[in-house]
Parts: sequence; C-alpha cells; structure tokens
Amino acid sequence: MTRRCINRRQFLGATVAGATALALPRFSSARSKHPLLDQYISIDTHTHPGELWRTGGKSFTPRALSDIADSQLTAVVFSVPVDIPLMGESPRDIVREPSDGELYDYTFGQLDEARRLIETAGFMLIATPHDLKTVKAEGGHGAILGIEGGDFAEGKAGSIEEAYDLGVRVIQPGHFRSNIYTDLQTAEPRYDGLSAEGKEFIGELNRLGIVIDTAHMSMEAVQQASEISSTPLLSSHTLLLKKSQRRKRSRAIGASHARIIGKSGGAVGVWSYSNRKIPASLKNFLNQYKELSSEIGVDHIMLGTDLNSGGFKTGWLDSYDKLPEFVDGLLGGGFSESEVGKIVGGNFIRILEDATAKKT
Repeated sequence: MTRRCINRRQFLGATVAGATALALPRFSSARSKHPLLDQYISIDTHTHPGELWRTGGKSFTPRALSDIADSQLTAVVFSVPVDIPLMGESPRDIVREPSDGELYDYTFGQLDEARRLIETAGFMLIATPHDLKTVKAEGGHGAILGIEGGDFAEGKAGSIEEAYDLGVRVIQPGHFRSNIYTDLQTAEPRYDGLSAEGKEFIGELNRLGIVIDTAHMSMEAVQQASEISSTPLLSSHTLLLKKSQRRKRSRAIGASHARIIGKSGGAVGVWSYSNRKIPASLKNFLNQYKELSSEIGVDHIMLGTDLNSGGFKTGWLDSYDKLPEFVDGLLGGGFSESEVGKIVGGNFIRILEDATAKKT
C-alpha cells in the first residue's frame, strides 16, 4: 500500500473548466430545454461512473458523463463506492473481508480514474460553491467527487485529508460493508449507531469542510451524527416510505429519519428507483417530493438519483433527457419557481457552502 500526497497547486492545476473538447460518444441530439434549468444551477447529488459492481469495479462508462454533457444538468456528485471488490452477485452481497490496504488502494485508484474521465469530458472538477457558479456562467458542466463508504480510510484520519486534496467534497461513512465507523440500514447493528471511530470520522469531515452524506447509515447513527456535526447532513439517495412498505433492512427511510436530516439543516435526495410497490412513473417520482416537502419542508429536499452509465433501468428518471419534464411536473404540482430552484440545486449549494465555510 502506497500513501499518496498531492499539494494544492497540483490539485488546482488538474482541474478543467470546460475548455477541453468533449471526447466522448454522444447519444442524442435536439433535446427539449426548460427555461428554469437555464436560470438555476442543477445538481444530481448522487451518481456513479457506471455499474461498477457488475464489472468487479474495473470498468468506468464514458456515457456516464456524455449523457450529462448533452443535458441541461449543471453538475453531478460523482461517487466512488469503496467496497465493490468485496461484492458478490449484488451490492448487498459482501462475500469477504479486504486485505490490509486493499480498499485504500482501490478507492484512490478509482478517484484517479474518475478525475481522468472528468478531464477527458471537458468538465470542471468542482471544489467550491464558487466553481459551481463559474461553470454555470460559462455554460459548461461539472463534477464533484464523492466517496461512498469510509472503509478506504482504515481508521486513519490522514487518508480522509488525502481524499480532500484530490478534490473529494462529499463522503458517506458507510455503504454496504459493515465497517469500523457506523451501523448500516442493510446490516445487523454493531454499535447502536456510531462507533467511537465513527464519531471521530464525523469530526474530521467537519474539520476539512467535506459534506457528510448519511445515506446507508442506520437512523440511530444518523441521529448521533446530527448531534456531533457542526454542518448540515445529507441523505443523498433514498425513498420516503411508510413502515408497512419497508422490508427488513430497507434502504428507504421513514418520516422520523427524514426529520433528523431536515432538523440538521440538511436535505434528502430522492432516489430514481422503483420496485413492485413503487412502479416507475413520473407521478410516483413527484409524489416523493410532495411527501418529503410535507414532512420536512422544501428547503430540505433535492435530486439524488443514483444514476449510472446513462440509465438506472429501474426508475422513472433514467436519463437526464427527462429533466425538463420533471421540472414541469414540480411546477404543476404546486411548487413555485424559486422552490424548484432549491430542489434542483439550491439546497445542495447551501449545504456545500456551510461545510466549506466551517473548514478549519
């Protein structure tokens, strides 16, 4: 295992402000536009560079960015899941434990590949809220790096700072593998919330100005994180369901869980996902925003699709082609233009501003 070091000058020199010609395949033309999306910054707060678990974490998909480049979306949070090498037939199927340094090496290798893909696409690597405003003003597209699971750090605070220096601005303490930091929604509890190391992990994210994404964490862990964190929390990709609708170890959340996020000043991202209880339709997708708004307020909801490789295949929003229709649906459902602006990007920007302003 080789520890990495990159200084601020190297990081800034590696960012691209949209000047590079797009070198990826284009999959559509003459898409519909919406004037509101021209006016407001729009961000998908949780996406992936391809369905990595299906290839053992080895294959990034160019279309994951070319689909964005053909759309009105301003930016994505481009998230690297850390536990892909340990998965079996599905993401929930963790078949082994990692060797020492394995997930550190894997994660930083994936971050290198993500940065290369972002640069090749001519996207800006977003490090600050000002970068988002810049890329919007220039009519370009951007990507914010995220890490899904704290396993890469292996209990070492220095690894988190290394990730920050590479441009990572959003981190989830947990994903599908039970780790040393947090209990998960999808696994038996180990700590009744956060471990001692998990509480230190939250503090380190605060210190560095990294946004804390509590997706996949148990409600008890989210509650404890909200009591520790000096900045708002995200739950970037989930669904709001009644208890009777949620199966055991469900990734969906209830109203009490959502209210913890809202009371922290944070936001819940609506997952573009469907199953036999939630058929894929615009109506069902919009209902999630209405129900969340009723529970926690419009200042605390956002877009967090979990899209990958240009199509999730199971949700209604399976392509950014549909953003104009989504915006029309929100407007037709009673949200004002300014409220839609918050949902599509403003709420996330506020949270990123808070986190970066409190960096020490």
